[in-house]
Amino acid sequence: MGTQSVLLAATVDELRHGLLAALTAWQTYALVAASVWGLLLIQSAFQQGPLAAGMTVMDATEPAVAVIVGTVLFGESLRTGWPLSAATLAGLLLVAAGIVRLDTSPVIAALHRREG
Repeated sequence: MGTQSVLLAATVDELRHGLLAALTAWQTYALVAASVWGLLLIQSAFQQGPLAAGMTVMDATEPAVAVIVGTVLFGESLRTGWPLSAATLAGLLLVAAGIVRLDTSPVIAALHRREG
């Protein structure tokens, strides 16, 4: 889904040059393929276990993938500096702590045992 987010931004950027430009751009077709593939993967993840476990990891990784793909493949720039970097690091630590907390939650474990 992170790749889909980046490809959506690229497709919308192509739309600024007209519909024909968007229909002839590779990003548009990659967006369709990534959307279909992502939907299949998400449905598979939802079937593997409790919703809270799968959703948490997906919600955490989607923006990370979008940032990495956007900067590496599309040359997007990131703002840096002390306050922004500190806030980003704090957010990443909170996300990681939340994932660990949910992963070790007895409620989630009980749900998983009940479904199995």
